Amino acid sequence: MGNTENKLRARNDGGASEPKLQSVQSVEKKTELPAPVPILQPADIVISATQGDEALVAIFKTKIQSAGYSVFSNTSTTDEAAKTVGKMLVDAKTFIFVVSEESGSNNKCSDQVSLAYISNKPIVIAARKSKKELMPKMNLGLKLTLANIQWTVFESDTPDDTLVNQFVQLVQQYESPVNESVEAVVEQPLEAAPPFQNKRMRINTKLRSGTAVTDSDKFEVATDTFWERNFGDDEEIAWFRFEKEFLTEYDTQLQGLFTDEHIPWLLEMMRDDIFGGCEKVSRSHFQQVRGDSSEKHSFYKVVSQIAVEKFNMKEVFNMKSTVRLTAVENLGKFQNLAVIEALLRLLEDPDPNIRAVAAISLGRTGVQEESIIDTLISMLKDGDRIVRQSVCLSLGALKAKKAIPHISNIWRNDFISVVRDAARTALEKMEVPEAQEVLKVTRILEDEIKQLEGKIVQV
Repeated sequence: MGNTENKLRARNDGGASEPKLQSVQSVEKKTELPAPVPILQPADIVISATQGDEALVAIFKTKIQSAGYSVFSNTSTTDEAAKTVGKMLVDAKTFIFVVSEESGSNNKCSDQVSLAYISNKPIVIAARKSKKELMPKMNLGLKLTLANIQWTVFESDTPDDTLVNQFVQLVQQYESPVNESVEAVVEQPLEAAPPFQNKRMRINTKLRSGTAVTDSDKFEVATDTFWERNFGDDEEIAWFRFEKEFLTEYDTQLQGLFTDEHIPWLLEMMRDDIFGGCEKVSRSHFQQVRGDSSEKHSFYKVVSQIAVEKFNMKEVFNMKSTVRLTAVENLGKFQNLAVIEALLRLLEDPDPNIRAVAAISLGRTGVQEESIIDTLISMLKDGDRIVRQSVCLSLGALKAKKAIPHISNIWRNDFISVVRDAARTALEKMEVPEAQEVLKVTRILEDEIKQLEGKIVQV
């Protein structure tokens, strides 16, 4: 006992010491918290480019910011960066696209241009080479969109200050109202607009053309129209003749934009989307499409514009698009009749994925126009289950009372369970007495059927 006490005393008095335990903090590795995700504030100007143009983008950003504008710029082509650009674009006032060989052939950059187009943003082009050098490498949609927009060419990464200042002044001009005449009534209040328009609405009213048809052409005052030049005093001509003369007169312009495989697409679009698939074209119908413009090539311009709109809508809403979700989520912010009309046309697309996205998108616009509701109700008979599912959810989001009996029928009778679930969800979202009554009655019947089934089993 005494020896034990002596040993303990010796240790306490400075003898051989026991190894000290390290503190838990010094042994355990500290868990690092993830860096907070920065909250991006809306910017006046969004600049999109690729990494090779970072130096030029930095110059633009500095100059534009010194003029009093907030700027968001991006030169990355990662999926996450592309999504961020899309989100910033929705609330921006102007979109600057730096066109190079890399960005002109990049699908994500092309998606951003399409989103800017359908969200009615001015698109300002800073090009690293001429149109002749860059456009052949672009996809058709991007080529059509940029063809008639003014380009400012910056061949050097350190351009002359005068050129940069002129470009900044151009950007500032896009902040002012655009007075360019258009071929349709634009941006009238949705609730005041008639269900059907005699003239097609323009999706983007803020693009300013640099040229009428080609780089070399200036605005030409019309002494005659395409019809008068080719058909004289005829009041009606066969479609095949109209098509032939269009290809002949605009051969040079078409060859500069369209490949041989895309020409049939353009002609089909012109016939179906502009002239309603008719076998014959009347002079009055042509004049209605052409409008009252004094420009010699106004009909070609209208055809080009409609082609641009169709391509950009499909570019934004197709399943491979990097900005599709951003567009769908924010449709309420930049809704206009032209976008809604274009979405209605997408409901007729042969691709069921496009029809489904268009249906969901119409629900996100929040526009409860009767013709939209009627069109969606008719889509409940679509042969694709994803389309029927999307239509149910869209009608539910629009709280379409008129659709309640049709959705109820889907809930009770569709042979696909996920479609029935979507129909039930749509009825629940409506939060109106009529929908609640349908839900209540159907659930009572289901309970009674289950009880009867149980009794039959017992017997």
